[in-house]
Amino acid sequence: MLDGKKEVELSDIFYIQAERHYAYVFNKKDCFMVYDSLKQYEEQLRGTSMTRIHKSFLVNMQYVKKVLAEEAVMVDGKHLSFVGTARKHGINAFTAIREALDGNADIIFA
Repeated sequence: MLDGKKEVELSDIFYIQAERHYAYVFNKKDCFMVYDSLKQYEEQLRGTSMTRIHKSFLVNMQYVKKVLAEEAVMVDGKHLSFVGTARKHGINAFTAIREALDGNADIIFA
């Protein structure tokens, strides 16, 4: 799906992390690097459960376990930071998706 060479189900992707001119796709099985910008994936995945929470992270909100004051905690234990307006957008998207899925994730403001 993502880079034309490796097919990945959207439902398997935890998050995509940008680093320079590359993006790293973290999924249930592994992590792989692609030579594309995060902006490309953000546009391609608009309207899905993928949400931009930081200039470096596009997160599948289905795998967010908890939202703290400054970070999202993923189901695999990874902590991903929020910044600026992306923080508000991420929390709103998280709440909407969790309500739609009847999830039991927590939102904690410390």
